[in-house]
Amino acid sequence: MRARTELWDIISKYGRERTLLVSTHYMDEAEAIGHRIVMINEGELTCDGSISFIKNKFNDGYYLNVSLHTAATDIDHFLQRRGITRLHTDDDSLEREYRIPPNFEEMAIFLEDFEERIDELKIESFGLSVMTMEEIFLKLSKGEKAKEVNNNHEDEQQPLSDEWINWKKPLKLERGRELVKGQFLGAFHKCRLYATRNRKIVLMQLLTPAVLLILSLIQIQVIPEIGGSPKLDLSMLPYVSNGQSLTTPVQNLEEEFRSFLEPSETVAVKNLTEWIPNELTKMRIEFNNRYIFGLEKNSSRYTGFFNAQAYHAAGTAVLYTDMIIASEVLPGSTIETSIFPLPKHNSAPAEKKRINVSMQGAIIVFNTTFGIMIMFAAFAMLPVKERKVGVATLQRTSGASIYTLWLAEYCWDILNTLPSFMLLYFMFLAMKNLTSIQYLLDYSGALFCLSFMFILVQLPFVYCLRLVAHSRTAVLNVFKLFVY
Repeated sequence: MRARTELWDIISKYGRERTLLVSTHYMDEAEAIGHRIVMINEGELTCDGSISFIKNKFNDGYYLNVSLHTAATDIDHFLQRRGITRLHTDDDSLEREYRIPPNFEEMAIFLEDFEERIDELKIESFGLSVMTMEEIFLKLSKGEKAKEVNNNHEDEQQPLSDEWINWKKPLKLERGRELVKGQFLGAFHKCRLYATRNRKIVLMQLLTPAVLLILSLIQIQVIPEIGGSPKLDLSMLPYVSNGQSLTTPVQNLEEEFRSFLEPSETVAVKNLTEWIPNELTKMRIEFNNRYIFGLEKNSSRYTGFFNAQAYHAAGTAVLYTDMIIASEVLPGSTIETSIFPLPKHNSAPAEKKRINVSMQGAIIVFNTTFGIMIMFAAFAMLPVKERKVGVATLQRTSGASIYTLWLAEYCWDILNTLPSFMLLYFMFLAMKNLTSIQYLLDYSGALFCLSFMFILVQLPFVYCLRLVAHSRTAVLNVFKLFVY
C-alpha cells in the first residue's frame, strides 16, 4: 500500500503539466489520481468521463448500513414505509444494508427521526454512504450498461460519455506509409519535448564548443609566437637556474677555481683522468646529471674535461679554463662568453609564420573538437535514459519499428547540431584577424561540407554508446575516453 501511495504522489506531481495514461483494476486508485476515467468491459468502451459525471449518471442513491443488537426488530417495516428498500432480503443477520433512492427529498427529516428511534429499533450503529467507483465498475461489468441520455441522438447503444463521441463510426486504421509517417512524427515530437524539458542539456550542447573556442583564443594570446633565438650564456648559471645540483671535479685548482664557481660545488681529486672512469662506473646515469665538466693543472699546463651529454659543455669547459689563466695573467679580470644564433636565412620569416599558424590551428582544432565531442555525447543521453526506464521496450511493443524511432532521433539531432556549428562559424568571423582563422575561412565551403559529413557519421557512433553506458553521466565519461 505504501508503494501505491508513493506512486500516486509521483503521478500527481508530474501529471500537472503532462498527460499520463494509467491502466489499473483498482477503482479507488483511479478515483484518487484520475481526472478522466475510461471503463472497458470485454474489449468494449462502456464509460468515459470525469468522476463527478460518472457518479451522477450511475448514482442509485445512498446506502444505509445498519448493525442491530438483535434480529427481532421492526426496522424493515419502518424503512419500507418511507420508500427505503432492503438489499439481500433473504439474510436475517444483524448486519443489514438498505438503499435510499437518489431523489429522496426528506433526507434531513428522516435522519433526525431515525436517530431518535435507535433504541426503539434496537440499532447498535449505522452508517450512510454513496455508490463507489468500484460498485459502478462492477455494475458495468455485469452488462448493466447505461445509455446516453440525449434526445438529439438516435443511437442509444453509445457508451456513456460526458463528451459525445460517435463510437459506432468505423475507424480507419493507418497502414503502410501513413502508419510509418505517424510513428516517425510521434518519435520526432518526443525528441522535441525532451529537448524543451531539458533546457540545461540543450544549452550545454549549444555553448560548450563556443566556450572552448574562446578558451583556445585565450591560449593563443598567452603563448608567445616563435621569434629570433636569444644568445646563450656558456657559464654555469643556465644549468643552476634550471634547478640542477652540480659538482665540478678539479685537480690542483681548488683555491683558484672556487672563486669562479659560486653557484656550484667543487670536489678535489688526485688524478682526474682515472677518477672520471671510476666515478662513471659507480654512478652511471646519475653521473651525467651531476657533472658538466672538470679541470686539472699539471705545472703550467691546464686541461679541461667536458661531459658530451650536456649541450655546449665543451664551450663551458674552455670558458672556465680561460678565466683561470686570465686571472693569473691579469688579476681581477673576467671573461663572458655567449653563443649567438646563426644568421637568418631568407626563408626564415615565412617558416616562422608557418609554424606560428600551425600552432594556433592545432590549439583551435583541439579545443573545438573536444567541445564538439562533449556536445555529441549529450545526444546519447536520451537513448540511455529510455533504455534505463524501459521506454524503448514500450516503444517496440507498441508496434513502431526500431529503425523508424532511430531515424526520427537522427533527423532531430542533425537539426539540433546546426545552431552550435552556426555559432562557431560566426565566432570564426569575429576572430578572422588571426591568420589561422583566416585560413579556415578561405576554405569555408569545404569546412561546411566536412562538418556536415562529420555530423552524419558521428551521430550513429554516438547512438552505439547506449550499448556500453548505463547512465547519462557514464555517457560523458565513455565519450571522453574515446576523445583521448
